[in-house]
Amino acid sequence: MAATDTTRIIGELYSSACLELFESLDCVASATDEPHNSELTDAPIANIDAGSEDLEITLNLRLPTSILALTYPVTGAITDVSEEELEDWLAELSNQFMGRLKAKLHSRQCNVKLGLPVSHFDTDISELLSGKGHHESLYFMVDQEPCECHLTVELFNEDLIILEEAVEDPDAIGEGEMELF
Repeated sequence: MAATDTTRIIGELYSSACLELFESLDCVASATDEPHNSELTDAPIANIDAGSEDLEITLNLRLPTSILALTYPVTGAITDVSEEELEDWLAELSNQFMGRLKAKLHSRQCNVKLGLPVSHFDTDISELLSGKGHHESLYFMVDQEPCECHLTVELFNEDLIILEEAVEDPDAIGEGEMELF
């Protein structure tokens, strides 16, 4: 499989994972081609990676605090949620985005291990984007608010094959389930 096909498949899987996660959080989300850099200048960024011997995937997720507050799982008033809790939520969201991508890759017989999310504040997104690999920027409108996801895929094995279609795995764990070692 050509490297461009591999990165295309990963990008498509990631885009669908993003929309699915936003929708699972009861948000109205749509992909857009327009960058929102000026609107997101002060927005916090979460960074997480996943990889194997064959590839390394890095995600930089930039969400405005209004979307963090909107999606935060709270049973009371959102005004009672502290900035620290929203920062933790941003890291958790990046973990969930990458976890969904990991599950989609697993169903196509490509296994990766997740890293730990890191949050960044007052950081220019260009400082976090790696010059290595294929880079794709995905832009979304989530309940009329701009969001952006930057995905970088670095292939170490040019012969890596990622299946176009998912393969059923009866032993696969479900979303939200824990696998203990």
